Parts: sequence; structure tokens; C-alpha cells
Amino acid sequence: MKRTHPARALTALLLLFTSGCVLQRGENFGSWTGRAEPTTLVRITKDQETQPLATADRCLLLPITGDLPENQARRLQQDFFREACNYLPANIIELKDQAQPAGYASRNNLYPDGLTLDVREACRLGALLGVTHVIAVYVREYRPYHPQVLTLRLSLIDVRAQRLRVNMEAAFDATQQQLLTSLADYLQQRRARKNDTTNLDVMLRSPAEYAAFAASFCCKSLAQTLPQPAAVCAGN
Repeated sequence: MKRTHPARALTALLLLFTSGCVLQRGENFGSWTGRAEPTTLVRITKDQETQPLATADRCLLLPITGDLPENQARRLQQDFFREACNYLPANIIELKDQAQPAGYASRNNLYPDGLTLDVREACRLGALLGVTHVIAVYVREYRPYHPQVLTLRLSLIDVRAQRLRVNMEAAFDATQQQLLTSLADYLQQRRARKNDTTNLDVMLRSPAEYAAFAASFCCKSLAQTLPQPAAVCAGN
């Protein structure tokens, strides 16, 4: 009987192992859950003078802009508006297309170089509409179908102080393992769905589900980043 060289046997085992990993990484999303490395999906910088939001505050959610089709931008806008209302204590408002100041919210006006938000222009629009804060979301990269990618920047601007208070850089990449733990938590807690391979697979292949998750994660992260109002103690 012909004997197999030890080096060849080891090579065959390595090929079998790595090919199995590729299959697992590419298809069996549920097998990642619980094993993903704890890596944050958002990076946030905050002004030290940032104040808590109050119920009396009015926040204008600007129309979402960036590198994505208009219909996708509108759907993502709806997701962010819903989640901002869920997580932030302030009164969230939107700028209607028919409103007179809508032209000031154009990409050309607010992002003169096509990428960087003009804080002064955003504050000018906010003051015109009588709001205390402006929330701007700019999509840097958008790929709606698997493997999905949604990379964006969220900015919270203090209109009265004319300052950028919170800047969030978020990257949701379906090829990265760290996304899976957060998706599993979202399915289990927010959507009250059983955490299994099928549901994770559906979410990772659905543009609507993926965008809704990203909006929820960003708004929740923003709420957790903002200072909390001081507790009021009732006197005797």
C-alpha cells in the first residue's frame, strides 16, 4: 500500500479546514452568533459641553443624503425618524418637501464640497425653523444587497450655540463578524423574534431590514452618548 507523505496529509487537512470556514463565513450566519469579537460598530466624538436633550427641545432631522438612490434615502429617512422618536426625549420634526426652506437643505448647500457638513448653514436653517438642534445623516457608502454595506456619518448640531456637539461614524458591513452579535440582540429584543440562522439570513439579505437595524442602532447609540438629565429630588 502506498503511504501518504505527512506534509501532503497536513496540507489536505488545512485545505479541508479552511474551505469549511469559507462556507461557514459565507452562508451559515447563525453559527457566528455568540462568537463574534466585541467590536463597536460606531465611533463617536462628543463636545465636552454637550447638554442633555429635554422634552421641550425640538430636533430637525434633515433629509438623508449621500451616495444612495432617492427611494432608498426616503426609506432610510423614515427609519431614522421612527427610531429618533423612540430613543430621544426631544420633539423630532422633519422638513417637508413642499416647505419653503426645503431648498436650504439641499446637498449642494449643506455639503458644499460634497462630503463635509457646513455647520453654519445647518444652524441657519435650524434657526429659521425655530429648532434647538439639527440631526444630519450623510451616507458615505451604500450597497443594498448581500453582502450589504451601509456606512454613514451622523451629526448632532446645537443651533443656539452653533456648535457640532456629537459626531458619529458608523459602519455596518455584512461581511464582518462583529455585526452578528448586535443583529442577534436586535432580533431577540426589539423585534421579539427567535434568534436563529434563518432570521439572521433574512435580515442580512433584506435591504429594508438591514436599514431599519442600522437606524435603530445609531439612534440608540446617540441616546446613550448624550448626558442624562439630572434627577429632580422632591422636597418634604
